[in-house]
Amino acid sequence: MQKKKPPRLQDTLRTVRKNWTLIAQSGAWLFGLVASFLTPLPYESDFSTVTGGPGGNGTAHVAALGRVVVVVLVGLFLLPALRWRAARHAWKWGAVSAVFLVILLGGFFVLDGVTNACVVTYRGSRLLIGTTYTPEATSYLQNNRVTTRELIDQYNVSRMDRIWTTESMLGCRRRLLVLYFMMLPISIVTILSTLQAIRCIGSPM
Repeated sequence: MQKKKPPRLQDTLRTVRKNWTLIAQSGAWLFGLVASFLTPLPYESDFSTVTGGPGGNGTAHVAALGRVVVVVLVGLFLLPALRWRAARHAWKWGAVSAVFLVILLGGFFVLDGVTNACVVTYRGSRLLIGTTYTPEATSYLQNNRVTTRELIDQYNVSRMDRIWTTESMLGCRRRLLVLYFMMLPISIVTILSTLQAIRCIGSPM
């Protein structure tokens, strides 16, 4: 009597457990690659003390969560990657990569638009701003034609809530975070599916 083979899913999960260190290392590498063009943008919930830059208090935990998301994605990706790795699946992985690439490009332009509306570079730091001026700032702008940076100088960078309403700044914060955590998995899946398609080409049918 022929010995019954273990389920394929069981074999896949065993492989994932065996290669967990490699998965973590791959996740760190991919996060570094994606972070070269997709970085957590500055946001601040306490607008009386503004922080900016990649090392700011407002962005450190976002980057840490991003690393965890990438490692988990790499592990989950191995499940279908190990199951469908024959050469006949190469075109399917290529199609997945192409679809996600289109989504990635569309998302990038959306993120760029939100960034231009919600983030300003001020004295070397990238700061969160809002989209709606306060009555005080609106009154000042009616009589003074100044740039955004000059407006921040006028009201002091430590009190951004005197220039833009807290609600609009929180709205920018939410949009930037949502777009960041949407773009992150899309970027990773695009890269991994491309690598998987290339790998399948050299595999047996």
